Amino acid sequence: VLAANTAAIYLFTGEQKWADQSRQYLEFVLTDSLYFNTPLSRGLNRATLLYRTSVAYDFCFAAWPEDFRNR
Repeated sequence: VLAANTAAIYLFTGEQKWADQSRQYLEFVLTDSLYFNTPLSRGLNRATLLYRTSVAYDFCFAAWPEDFRNR
């Protein structure tokens, strides 16, 4: 949720700090196995996580470095 929310703030304000904050939230999700290895991460929860990740990616595409976007 936080990655998508801060990405939306970046989209509206254009301030790099919000894109950076969104990236930090998303990096936590990508590296924390809790999000992908528990029953809570299955079904709708996983779909919601992927949706919010894609929203953050779309909104912050130009602000994030290429190596992070490719990851």
